[in-house]
Amino acid sequence: MNPLVQLAQEGAENPLIPPIPELVIGLIAFVIVFGFLAKKLLPNINKVLEERREAIEGGIEKADAAKTEAESVLEQYKAQLAEARHEAARLRQEATEQGTAIIQEMKAEGQRQREEIIAAGHAQIEGRPQGRGRGTASGRGQARHRPGRQAGRRVPRGPRPPEPHHRPLPRRARGEGRGFAMNGASREALAAAHESLDALTDHTSVDAAKLAGELAAVTALLDREVSLRRVLTDPAQAADAKAELAGRVFGGQVGGETVDLLKGMVRSRWSQSRDLVDSLEELANTADLTAAQKTGVLDNVEDEVFRFGRILSSSTELRSALTDRSATASAKGELLGSLLGGKADPVTERLVVRLVTHPRGRSLEAGLESLSKLAAARRDRMVAVVTSAVPLTEAQKQRLGAGLARVYGREMHLNLEVDPAVLGGISVRVGDEIINGTIAERLEEATRRMAG
Repeated sequence: MNPLVQLAQEGAENPLIPPIPELVIGLIAFVIVFGFLAKKLLPNINKVLEERREAIEGGIEKADAAKTEAESVLEQYKAQLAEARHEAARLRQEATEQGTAIIQEMKAEGQRQREEIIAAGHAQIEGRPQGRGRGTASGRGQARHRPGRQAGRRVPRGPRPPEPHHRPLPRRARGEGRGFAMNGASREALAAAHESLDALTDHTSVDAAKLAGELAAVTALLDREVSLRRVLTDPAQAADAKAELAGRVFGGQVGGETVDLLKGMVRSRWSQSRDLVDSLEELANTADLTAAQKTGVLDNVEDEVFRFGRILSSSTELRSALTDRSATASAKGELLGSLLGGKADPVTERLVVRLVTHPRGRSLEAGLESLSKLAAARRDRMVAVVTSAVPLTEAQKQRLGAGLARVYGREMHLNLEVDPAVLGGISVRVGDEIINGTIAERLEEATRRMAG
């Protein structure tokens, strides 16, 4: 017989069927727990789930909006780029056409003026004998002496004798070290032009800054107009005829002092026509530095030019922007104005802007070095680049400057650099000479000897 059936017949309790009281108690407990969960826990769970859903949906909407905005910006950029390319092509075409027309006009004008000069020269030769070249009485004499200036007032200074028991350092010829090599005739012509410029700027009534601006304008014009430059430096033409032509071309555009200086220069003999433009550019920079010297800011200008060179060498982005051939001169000028305007002396800003916008085949580093040498020449002193691991004290600067002045026989201007890589000691560079007394150099020398 089945045990369950036997238990049922005997009246025993069935273990599979709970007693009624326990069933009621369990049901009540279930209702209480379910009610607590439904009222307290379930709303919190639903709230968390709802917030998570909203956050996910909001992130998707923001991503869609950002994507839409990015696509819109991209389309605008493509449209602007296409428009800019079209405008650039149009401007290039217009510039090419205008440049061709100007060149043709200048060629015709140069040829006409050349024929006039030749005709005038023949007429003068037929009328009376006349020597040509820089040995004539109308050559440098008229460039050095002007109406109203007493003869003999300016006495050329001879070279200063070196101090006893010290080796002298030969003076650097004018025109050397600029990046443009000049032959003997051009060097002599440039030296005579510098004397004429010094004679002009000796007068307090002459505005050296204005003279510099006019010389820079003449430089830019002759740099562009090759035909006119060749006519003005043609050795086959009479000196007076070339001076007369320079007066007719520039007489109404620049001041009388600039015209007189230019007439004296075209009377001289030049090895190459481009040397005249190089010399005019050097005179313009010298005139600006003279203006700085008159106002007592030449030291500041020299230091600012040096510091700008250091900044340029340490920033490839700035150098790329200033040497970008696709960028216009006005854009480069605006960039330099934002960098130097109000922070550097106006003379420094003019010199740097002129160099960057009209480099004329030089690197910016070579141009800045040329400006530093011209500034040092204004006070007849040399430039020493001093590199040390830590900044030098004022006493150390004075001792070093005095020592270098005794060695080289002239006043020395110090351009100071701090480079922790040298570890200790100093390195001094004067022109092509280097005096290296740094610890890094000594360690490297010791390493080389051990390796050898």
